[in-house]
Amino acid sequence: PWQMVAERTGAEVRFIPLTANGELDVAELSNLMDSRTRMLAVTHVSNVLGTINPVKELVAQAKAAGVATLIDGAQAVMHEKVDVQDLGCDFYLFSGHKIYGPSGIGILYGRKAMLDAMPPWEGGGSMIATVSLTEGTTYAAAPWRFEAGSPNTGGIMGLGAALKWVDALGLDNIAQREQSLMRYAMDKLASVPDLVIYGPQHRAGVIAFNLGQHHAYDVGSFLDRYGIAIRTGHHCAMPLMHHYGVPAMCRASFVLYNTEEEVDRLAAGLTRIHMLLGG
Repeated sequence: PWQMVAERTGAEVRFIPLTANGELDVAELSNLMDSRTRMLAVTHVSNVLGTINPVKELVAQAKAAGVATLIDGAQAVMHEKVDVQDLGCDFYLFSGHKIYGPSGIGILYGRKAMLDAMPPWEGGGSMIATVSLTEGTTYAAAPWRFEAGSPNTGGIMGLGAALKWVDALGLDNIAQREQSLMRYAMDKLASVPDLVIYGPQHRAGVIAFNLGQHHAYDVGSFLDRYGIAIRTGHHCAMPLMHHYGVPAMCRASFVLYNTEEEVDRLAAGLTRIHMLLGG
């Protein structure tokens, strides 16, 4: 999306480089911002590596330089508590299906002053204040000016129910359970021959890997036969694949309802694939 904006407006998109283990090279941020920088957009947690980025530190640097900040929290909000006031960001957003809700809906938090200064991006019912054939149109206040047309009522109800369920379980309890499972998975997968795990040791929710020189699609197809569902491909992150010099990765995702027994099945399945296909 940022490249599309750049093509339309002539803006320049600059990228924070990665360290060898897949973490953002935070020290480089100050070299990337100047008087013309308008926005810092960064993911809270990587959807591929599970890297937990130091977003509070990044936001503070951007704020000191007078740069607005947007945090993509789609991969974070189901794993840990998020306090947008503490982070200090101008915008924070996430999708509903990542937090056990339905597809087709999400949440955008924005500072009121920022939202009030933004024009509507789409026209339709419910986002106008007045309409006149001679004096034009005036728009509703935020957030309604950004919600044109009939709302996704079913999605709203579904996401609301999911958030209530997560709140009842408690994100602290969820995080404790998931981190325990992640530690177990990292230890268990370390015993699989020729398995390469990408990213830092401490991560949230996902483990990206490849098995020897075998393409991720082949590994995923075998696991599917064993009744194990993972995702394979470039995970909407082709530059990251180029960073590691691979065409694709396998990604196993873990949430609160996964079990150690399922991790054992994954490790056993990968070991079996290695025996069948070789290194």
